[in-house]
Amino acid sequence: QNIYTFQNANWDIVDGITDGTSNKWKMLDNDYPELSWAHYRTAATAPNPSNGATDIGLNTDLSRTYLSWTSGIDAISHDVYFGTSSSVVYQGPQSETTYDLGILEYNKDYYWRIDEVYANGTVAGDLWSFATAEAAYADPSASGNADGSSWLHAYNTVQAAIDAAVEGQLVFIRGTFTENVDFGGKNVILSSQYPDDWSYVAAAVIQGDGTAPVITFSRSEEHTSELQSH
Repeated sequence: QNIYTFQNANWDIVDGITDGTSNKWKMLDNDYPELSWAHYRTAATAPNPSNGATDIGLNTDLSRTYLSWTSGIDAISHDVYFGTSSSVVYQGPQSETTYDLGILEYNKDYYWRIDEVYANGTVAGDLWSFATAEAAYADPSASGNADGSSWLHAYNTVQAAIDAAVEGQLVFIRGTFTENVDFGGKNVILSSQYPDDWSYVAAAVIQGDGTAPVITFSRSEEHTSELQSH
């Protein structure tokens, strides 16, 4: 922590320790004793997403996810580490206190660390983590094992995805489905993967089979149950 008010009080630097972490000060007229003053290096704080956060991407898509933090005092740059395990991988230096992660995946745990770089050394940060929201996938053309865990292994019907989903889960759809869908009292969010991107919205169609209402809510769902359409 660099404090400059001593100079304003007519103190002057007379000596410095070689690692630059402390200076000795004394009055210019030499009538006062010397004073040692430390320059503290501090770690990054205030991670966003917060440490241990869950359901990242539940209410906003993951097409652009940013890390942010509060800089250590007088740090000159920030070394970013990120990965899907506690053995985080160095991503490079960052001059600002934000970092664009690009597109993340759902159903994943992520870990990150910020090391603060100073002119006289580096302070390693704490290991932080967050988890993205759970999501199930439905695509009529998927050819995998149909467990809903990814687009490759997507359910082939929307109804199968809803029936298998847990409370509060995201259900993403793409393709054209000829079926009628009943939420059946379950609180899930049914949407294209990126509801703010028209190309994704236009590629997610439930057109019904003509025998019943295309979408049915049983009236026992709560406000967390959503059909998103933009």
